[in-house]
Amino acid sequence: MLLNLSTEKKTEFEKVRRFSFSGENPNWVALHRYGADAPAGPPAGASSPAAPGGATPPERPTGSDLLLYELSTGNQLNVGNVADFAFDKKGNWCAWTIDASDKAGNGVRREI
Repeated sequence: MLLNLSTEKKTEFEKVRRFSFSGENPNWVALHRYGADAPAGPPAGASSPAAPGGATPPERPTGSDLLLYELSTGNQLNVGNVADFAFDKKGNWCAWTIDASDKAGNGVRREI
């Protein structure tokens, strides 16, 4: 939850696993949300089934939504499939990595 100390307005965000303010530039907060619930795996001690042809099953993507929230205006930018993010020390840039299903769109990006 964010609380504006001058107006006492509260803004709540659900399912946030990590957050970070934008360094020396106090205009932004990044809120990294939890991903979709993982499907239930095999019971403990059971071996997982091999993929067809004996290949290793594909890795599950780790990306989830990243919400960039501008503190002065309340504007929001939602970025999907973010695996990790960080602001630079001055808070002028936010960089993130994308980890999506089937590796579609995977890469690194910076913004703000």
